[in-house]
Amino acid sequence: FGSSVSPSPPPSPHSLSLLGSPPLSPHAFQVFEVEMTAVLEREEAGDEAVTGLQQPESPSSSSTRMPHQPDSQPTPSYSSGNKRGQVAAALRAAKAASVMQGFPPPKDLQVELQMDIDLEKYPFGDALERILELPTGTSLAKIHETATGKDVLSNFQRRSETTPVDCLGPRGNPWNAKFLAGPNKTPEAMAQFMQAYHDYVRNVVLDNLGTDRVAIQARPTFRCHIPHCGAPGRPHRDSDYHHSVSEVNYWIPVTKVFGTNSLWSESTPGAADFRPFELVPGQLMRFYGNQVWHYTVPNETDTTRVSIDFRVIRGEEWSPAAFANFRLGAYFSVMTREGLIPNKSAEMRALQEQYHSLPPPKKQKVKKKGAPDDEDASAAAAAAGGDEVEAKDDLGLEQQ
Repeated sequence: FGSSVSPSPPPSPHSLSLLGSPPLSPHAFQVFEVEMTAVLEREEAGDEAVTGLQQPESPSSSSTRMPHQPDSQPTPSYSSGNKRGQVAAALRAAKAASVMQGFPPPKDLQVELQMDIDLEKYPFGDALERILELPTGTSLAKIHETATGKDVLSNFQRRSETTPVDCLGPRGNPWNAKFLAGPNKTPEAMAQFMQAYHDYVRNVVLDNLGTDRVAIQARPTFRCHIPHCGAPGRPHRDSDYHHSVSEVNYWIPVTKVFGTNSLWSESTPGAADFRPFELVPGQLMRFYGNQVWHYTVPNETDTTRVSIDFRVIRGEEWSPAAFANFRLGAYFSVMTREGLIPNKSAEMRALQEQYHSLPPPKKQKVKKKGAPDDEDASAAAAAAGGDEVEAKDDLGLEQQ
C-alpha cells in the first residue's frame, strides 16, 4: 500500500460453508429445522414440494469474493422436484456446519456500534502510562517523541535503507514488550489495568451484549501504531487466524484516532464501506472482527495511536467449536454477574469439560537413575498444577 493512498482490499470474506451450508445461530437453526420438517411431512402426505425454500442468512454469506479464492460450493435450493433425501441432507449439513464451526452472534451484534466509556471510572490510559513507564509529562500520543521513540524511528529508517522492511512489527516495538512484562515489572499498574478491564466487562459489556455470562480474552491486546514505521499487519478477518465465528470485538483507543493512525474496517460483513474509526479518548467501537475485513495503513499523522482490544463470546453462543483453538481457562476467562470465575476453580473445570476445552495432559518426567527423591515430588507437583495455561497475546500478522 502507498503511504498516501488508503487501501481498499476486495471486501468479500471467505465462505465458512460446509457442504454448501453456512453455520446458523441456534435460533435460526431451530427455524430452519421446523421448516424442513414441515416439508418432509407435506411430501409424505403427498402434497407438492415446496418451491423456493432457502436457508436463513448467515453472517459469512457474500456475493463477492477475493480474486485468488475459488468459488464456494453452491447453496442448495429447494424447488419443485426435490426429494426427501435432498431435504434431509441439507438439514444434516446445516446442523453439522453449526456444530463444527460454532454459532454466530445475533444480527444486531454483527453491526458495528460506537459507544462511550468513562475513562475515569475505567482508567485504562492512566494504567498504561504507568505500565509503559513513560517520562513525566509525556502523553501516550507522543511516545514517539521520547528518547526511546526517537531511537525506534532512527533504527527503523536505517534498516529500511539496507533491507526490505515493511513495518515495525509488534516484536520490534519496545512498548509491546513493556506491556507483556507488566505483571512482573510493574505489577501494581498492571493490577490497576486488569481491575479496570474486569469492572468494565462486568458493569457494561454484559448488559451491552444482553447476557449473564461471557467468555472474555484473559488479557486485552495492546496496540501501539507510531508514525512513519509502516502498517503493522495486513487486511484480514479474525477467522483467518482460526478465531471462532462466535466472537465479538471491543476496540478502545486511549489516544485520539483518525485518518492513517487508526484501524480501517467495513461496517458489516461484505459492506465494503471501508473507512477509519475516528474516535477520541472516552469512545470505543464494538465490531464483528471475525467476519468484517479490517486493516491498518502507514501512520502518516504526527500522533501515535495507542489502543487496546479484546474478544468476547456470549454464553448463548458457547459450543465446543467456539473454544476449539482458544481454550476456556487459558486464552478465555469467564465473567458472570457475580464476578470472574477463577481459572482453577471447580466451576471452570466443569465448563472446560462441558465444552471439550480441557488442557492437554502434562508429560510426566521419567526419573533418572540415581536421582534424589525430591525430583519425583517436584515432577508430580508440576503435573498436578498443569490445569492453567497462560493466554498468548496476539503478536502475529493480525496486529492492528
